[in-house]
Amino acid sequence: MLGPLMSEHAEHLDPGANRAKLRPRRARHQHEGLDDLSFAEIAEAYRDKYQPIITLKEAAEIARLAPNTIKTRMSRYGHFSRSAKKGKPLLFWRDRFILEVMGG
Repeated sequence: MLGPLMSEHAEHLDPGANRAKLRPRRARHQHEGLDDLSFAEIAEAYRDKYQPIITLKEAAEIARLAPNTIKTRMSRYGHFSRSAKKGKPLLFWRDRFILEVMGG
């Protein structure tokens, strides 16, 4: 039995009571013009610098994220599922990856 002071604060004894609930982020608003972004435009912009199949390091450069951030987003949130070939080495289709990064 809890004492008189403890009974007032019994809800604080539950270790799960103060846990933050994880909720999915709201979808980002797509910017005008991104809806019409095509594979041809992407290929034109990145043809000289990147091959059609890119490595994790190159994907990180394109997205301006750390490689571990990309891996975390893939495993926890299912991001980049349309562009990634899972396994080792982790490879991406360049054009599909860029579309996913841009919100397409």
